[in-house]
Amino acid sequence: DRIDLLQIHGDSFKPEQTDDILSSGGMAEQMLRLKEEGLVGHIGFTSEDNNDAVYRLIRSGAFDTVQLCYNFIFQHPYEPSRPFGSLLEAEKAGMGILTMRTPTSGTFQRWIQMVNPGNTFDYTPALIQFVLSNPYVDVALMGMRDAEIVRSNVNICNDFEGRISLDELHSRYV
Repeated sequence: DRIDLLQIHGDSFKPEQTDDILSSGGMAEQMLRLKEEGLVGHIGFTSEDNNDAVYRLIRSGAFDTVQLCYNFIFQHPYEPSRPFGSLLEAEKAGMGILTMRTPTSGTFQRWIQMVNPGNTFDYTPALIQFVLSNPYVDVALMGMRDAEIVRSNVNICNDFEGRISLDELHSRYV
C-alpha cells in the first residue's frame, strides 16, 4: 500500500541540481508531499560524494535517510580522529544511515590480487565487519547473487565478535 523508502539516487550532485531538488516545488517538496499523504514512509537521497551538495541535503531537514559510499577504502564520510564527515553530520541530523559498496565492490580484492597475486584469503567478511563496526551505520548494503552468499552475509552480520573498535584502529601513535 505504500513505499517504505523512496530515495533520490545520484552518484554526484552539482550545485544547480541541489538547488533544483531543494527549491520550492522541487523534488524534496514533492517527496515530502508523498510522505504526508502516506504513500511513502521515509524519503532519502544517495550520493558517492562527501561534498557541499551532500551537506546541503542533510542540513535541509527534508530527508529521513542518506545512503553513502562508505567502506574500508572509501572512508571519506567518516573521519573519527577530527571528527569530520557527512556520516557524522547525518547522525547529528537524526537521519538513518545506509552504506553502499560495503565490501568495496571488489576494489580492495582486485588491489590485493595486483600486489599479491598468490593471495587466496577471502577479505569479504572483514570488509563487511569494518562497516558494521561503525556505530553510526544503520544499514550496510551488500550484493547477494545467490542463496549461499545470503547465508554467508547473515552469518557475518550475526558475528558480533568480528566487530572492531574504530577508535582504536584510527588512533594515532606518537
